[in-house]
Amino acid sequence: MAQIIFSEYGQGFPVVFLHGFGESKELWQSFQSSLSAKYRTIAPDLPGFGESPLPSGEFSLNDVAVALNEWLESINVDECAMIGHSMGGYITLAFAKKYPHKIKGLGLFHSSVFEDSPEKKENRDKVIQFIKKNGVRPYMENFVPHLFYSENQPRLMDVIRRQVEIGCSTSEETLTAYLSAMKNREDSAAFMKEFDKPALMIIGRNDTSVPYETSMKQAALLKHPHMHLLEETGHMGMFEREKETLIYVEKFVDHVSKH
Repeated sequence: MAQIIFSEYGQGFPVVFLHGFGESKELWQSFQSSLSAKYRTIAPDLPGFGESPLPSGEFSLNDVAVALNEWLESINVDECAMIGHSMGGYITLAFAKKYPHKIKGLGLFHSSVFEDSPEKKENRDKVIQFIKKNGVRPYMENFVPHLFYSENQPRLMDVIRRQVEIGCSTSEETLTAYLSAMKNREDSAAFMKEFDKPALMIIGRNDTSVPYETSMKQAALLKHPHMHLLEETGHMGMFEREKETLIYVEKFVDHVSKH
């Protein structure tokens, strides 16, 4: 089994937070701390990120979901709410497809149910080539600031710097392996249309990674939507709109844990 390092706080109904590409479990620190008064909050470093080692060989996001299932079984989590940021949302969807009985509700935090468009796939290949040629730091220093809405960047400079450093501590092998895995992931639109449990969706009006129009298309698929649109927000609502998004997540988990 892939070794997974994680942070855990609180007791009760489990809430599992998955970070996105170039991030780590640290992304969810304030959410874990706040929600741990009522819930068992768990945030892993996905394999290859943070302190978790990268498995050898090629893998898919489905393989990551299998590794997460083995890890959750090892820490006695039979069912949970799972909330993923961006790539973490793709892995949440992969997990929910494989283990629907273990998911009481899922959250897509600036994420998408749709597979990559041909343009996006092409862009992933370009990023792989850029990282191989220039290294991780030049990529992260350019990539991370653009995840935040331009108007929010000045007040969040310390947060942005920290996120850049976390990204820079990720290996080239991890980044390129996950870029390939994201490029090749399955579409989840049909699954979400049939998903009969609560689904949280947090959308940034100014998100350039998951455009507003894409988010609204997928919101229309949900049977039991808990949808929140954040104005003047990019791809990083947990920092750009921390108070509001924390309230939305808490209300969602309150609802899920009672049903």
